[in-house]
Amino acid sequence: MIFVNATNPLISNETIVKAIVIYKNTDEFDSVNTVNSVKEFLWLNNKPMNYDPDNKPKSQDLPDIAAINHAVNIIDKKLMIERKDIFGHKPYLLKVNKIEAVDIDDEEDFMLAELMYKKIRGNLLYEKY
Repeated sequence: MIFVNATNPLISNETIVKAIVIYKNTDEFDSVNTVNSVKEFLWLNNKPMNYDPDNKPKSQDLPDIAAINHAVNIIDKKLMIERKDIFGHKPYLLKVNKIEAVDIDDEEDFMLAELMYKKIRGNLLYEKY
């Protein structure tokens, strides 16, 4: 099964095809799921999670933390039912850029996605017609 969520409208056709090719051509992984890198100073329970405040790095030097964005998910139907999830036991985490990772959860996300679409893809669509 492949899930390409409408709430990730900036995912590219190339990324979808890449995910399918990876899924079809590997036995090492049982699902393919898109993620994006998070390079932010994260805190949990009033404590930093990914850096030492006494030795604060540049944000670019923070560890690469993979954030699940649910743009594209591919998994065998039986495994999905067994796990009650779209992640297998051994997922392939397909990294996408910030633009493709845009996820619409609220009105602000929609406005940002719309602006990006008009800037990045809107011009391309108008040029074709």
